[in-house]
This record gives sequence, C-alpha cells and structure tokens, in this order.
Amino acid sequence: MKRILLSIGWLAGGGAERVVSVWASQLAEIGYEVAIFTYAFKDNEYQVSDKVERLTVADTLEGYLSLSYYQRYKTMRRRIKDYSPDVVISFLQEVQIWMAMATFGLKIKRIETVRNSPWHDRMSKKVEFLWNQCFKSGYRTILQSEDQKPYFGKKVQKKCYVVPNPLDEVYEKSGKDIYSVKAIKFAAAGRLVNQKNYPLMINAFAKAKEKCPDITLDIFGKGDDEYTEKLQTLINELNMQHCIRLCGRTNDMHSELMKRDAFIMSSDYEGMPNALAEAMATGLVCISTDCKTGPRDLIKIGENGFLVPVGDVDALAERIIYVANLRSEEIERIGRSARLFVTDYCGRENSLKKLIKVIEE
Repeated sequence: MKRILLSIGWLAGGGAERVVSVWASQLAEIGYEVAIFTYAFKDNEYQVSDKVERLTVADTLEGYLSLSYYQRYKTMRRRIKDYSPDVVISFLQEVQIWMAMATFGLKIKRIETVRNSPWHDRMSKKVEFLWNQCFKSGYRTILQSEDQKPYFGKKVQKKCYVVPNPLDEVYEKSGKDIYSVKAIKFAAAGRLVNQKNYPLMINAFAKAKEKCPDITLDIFGKGDDEYTEKLQTLINELNMQHCIRLCGRTNDMHSELMKRDAFIMSSDYEGMPNALAEAMATGLVCISTDCKTGPRDLIKIGENGFLVPVGDVDALAERIIYVANLRSEEIERIGRSARLFVTDYCGRENSLKKLIKVIEE
C-alpha cells in the first residue's frame, strides 16, 4: 500500500485539524503507512491512532518560530525526503504553499484540499496567486462541495473530487430517540468570528422571541475577547440576556446538542460546516443560511431542515417562529430524516471510501 503524508500547521483547534486526525487514523488502521506533518507539537491535540507517525519541523512553537524561513524550508524538505511518501495531502493555504515548495522536483504526488469557500477565504493577492498555483501543479484536488468547483479553471476542475468531512464516531453511534412536544430549545456552535454572523442570529432570535416567548438560544464557541464582548453587548441591548447565552467552548458538544431541539447557523460563508452536520446527525431540526458552500449539500428544504437567504434577519426570524410552532410529529420526522441523511453522506465509511478512491487513482 502507498505511504501517505497528511500535512497541516497544527493538530489542535479547528475542523480541518479534526479531519486530518480522523483520516490519518482510518488510513493507518486499514494498512496504509501514514504520517502527519505539522510545524510543531501543540497542547490539546486531536487524538490519532498509534499507527500514525508524527513528523514536525520543530518540537515546540518557540523552536519553530526561532527558525528562519530558509531553515524551515530545509527542515521540511529533509523530513519529507527521509519519509519518502508516495502522496502528500495538504490542508490550509500556508501549508499547501510550503508543501508545494518543499516537494518540488521530488517524485511525490500532491493532493490539495479546499477547506472553506474559496471565494471568501481571506488572503493577500500574493498568497492567493501562490495558492492557486498549488492546485494547477497538484495531482488531485479534494473539495468539500460541488459548489466549490466553479472557483477553478477547467483544467483544475477535471482533477477535483468531492469528499465529505467525516463525522466524529460519537455522532454516528447515537442521536435523539425522544423528541420534545415543542422545539423551543435552540443551539448554535462555532468559532465566534465575523464569518459566522452571530449578530444576524441574535437579532433574528430577538424578533422571533416576540411571538414565541418560550424559546431559548445557547451559543457554544470561543472567540477573541473584543468580539465576544460585542456580541454580549448586543444581547444586553436587546434585553435578551435571559434567553440568549454565550456558553463558551465545551468538550462534549454531542451531549449539549442532545439536550436541545433545534439548531441555527447564520454564516455568511462556509466550506462544509461540521457544526451543522453534527447537529443534523444528532437529530435536531436545523436552520441555516444558504451560504457558499456546504449547507445546500446537507439540507433538503422541508425534508431534513431549512435554508434562508444569507443576511436576511426577517427570513431567519420567520423560520425560527415556524420551527418553534411545529407539531411534535413534524419535529421528529425532520430530525430523524436529518440524522439518516448525514450519517450516510458524512459517515466515516463513506468519507474514507471516497478518499481512498482519490489516493488510489
């Protein structure tokens, strides 16, 4: 079997890092030789199989930052040559550019990945130019959604494959069995950043609250102090502090979702939103903005969830009211349909099968 190197800056923190940990472990468990290449080790890393080798530029962040760019490049290239992979799968822009340079001239096939809406991913013109060169020179490109394909030219499009993000095992194993009579407990989850447009969610929820006084919203996630304070100020100004809570980060999102009835995502753009997939897999009634890219791949309107236009406060408020007034049998029908679809589409077995197809071709 092929020797595979998955490369990412760090193995802690975000959705891309979680996907690397899952894919690396799965590939290693079925017999591939697998290593994960990061800049350095970090606290609170995602767990990986003991069969996965770890390669780093330095042992610590301080050690990595102490190196010049040339020293980093030399170390990366040496580590890669020593490991001698058949395939390198790179995640996130900076790492993809580093890997393209570090593998130049070596007989290694690069598989590039897209982890966010490529139209919205913020980068300088120089970085964007270099990033686009990675896809042109790469052997294959893994997308999260078909909607990401038009970003690229026709030559790159021919090399594109859609591989859904794998669900965490806990979401595949268990979802809601007992549904509430009314869907009044809403949740949201994700980093507290501008991309997620939480002010839209908070304002829409405040409007919906006028007609549905029993509804509550718990927002899970962490952001910088300034943005978090801005959101709390908005909640206070709307006099919603008794029903909208910023709950911070949790280490057991699955348990928190199991206690709720419905889920809201108000993003301006995404790649393939893990939080939305996990809420659907839990069996919640989900409302999402119809943003580029991802939600439309997961939600079939009225069948397993609901989509509203990006940035439309009134449309989101109306949909929250609609969900809060659903009959119990409709809550269960939509929730079960969401779980059935997502655990198949984003199931670890399906995701791995599609990944292996890209690698073996």
